Amino acid sequence: ASVTSSPASFATYTFNNNSTAGSAALALVDANLVFNGSSSAGSATITMPNDMHPGNITFNGTSTAGTANITNVAVTALGTSVRFLGASTAGGACASRR
Repeated sequence: ASVTSSPASFATYTFNNNSTAGSAALALVDANLVFNGSSSAGSATITMPNDMHPGNITFNGTSTAGTANITNVAVTALGTSVRFLGASTAGGACASRR
C-alpha cells in the first residue's frame, strides 16, 4: 500500500495493538503517524518529502520501528520529530535525516 497525505490535511495515521505497516510506502506531509501497543512499522518506507510541511512519528508502549526505512526532515522550527516513548524501540530500523 502507498499513502501520501496533503499539505494542511493534518491527518493522523494510527496503528494499534499487534498491527503492522508491513511494506507500505508512507509519505507524511503535515501528518502524524502513531504506533501504539505492540504495533510495528514493519519494513515500511516512511518519508517526509516536503521540507515545509513535515510530519511527526511517535512510537508508544512496546511498539517498534521494525526494519523500516525512516527519513526525517528534522526541521525543529516546524515541530517535526520521531519519538520513542515508553518501552518502544527502534528495532533494526534505518533512520536518516534530510
